[in-house]
Amino acid sequence: MFVQKSLLNWTDTCDVKYANMAKHFYFGDKLDSEDLVSYLNFGSDAKFLYPTHKYMNYMSSSQVPVYNYRMSFQDNTSFSFATGTVGLGLGTVHGDELPYIFKIDPSYYDVPYAGWSEDNLRHSHRMCQLWANFAKFGNPTPEE
Repeated sequence: MFVQKSLLNWTDTCDVKYANMAKHFYFGDKLDSEDLVSYLNFGSDAKFLYPTHKYMNYMSSSQVPVYNYRMSFQDNTSFSFATGTVGLGLGTVHGDELPYIFKIDPSYYDVPYAGWSEDNLRHSHRMCQLWANFAKFGNPTPEE
């Protein structure tokens, strides 16, 4: 039931090589408290981008079409504009698209829907259309 202690301390020279390459790619020659954005980029790539890419590659080996989108629309109502994050250049965060697709309960997160701009409304309509097309046709952008 318990993992052998020797398995927890196992390190392959290949793992060390790739870990050092990743460290250099994200942080350069040093890693310190000034590297918050680099650390967040590393975490996002490791937890979201790489697993998504790996899963898409796995799924694309079948006969099923695979679709992916990357949310980049951002304004002052985005989750990614939380207190203390403005101006850091973080881009959108996991879940930023949800208010554009679903009506969010204000007890969870108070989305200022009443103050949405034309860009917000246009983006919401576009996201809902893509998701509805995928549900209806199996393709987010079917040919009409």
